[in-house]
Amino acid sequence: MCRKIPSGLLAVVLLVCLILVTNVEAQLNFSTGWGKRSQILSTRGGNSPCSSQGRPTLDQLLGLYNLIQAEAQKIVDCQKLTK
Repeated sequence: MCRKIPSGLLAVVLLVCLILVTNVEAQLNFSTGWGKRSQILSTRGGNSPCSSQGRPTLDQLLGLYNLIQAEAQKIVDCQKLTK
């Protein structure tokens, strides 16, 4: 009953998880002093270093997914040929 998970599939899942983790942003404020940093950035012109970076579009994500899937398929095909 125990099936071995293909390494290509595992690589795709791991890569998707890493992409999702790198796009997470959060800040917890425990005191009023933390807000002073955001006031300093707004006096410099209001552009934070990340403000120019937008979220990827659905087409970009699908393109990336298809690229990863194609590469994973190549890995699986190579493994089948070497066996």
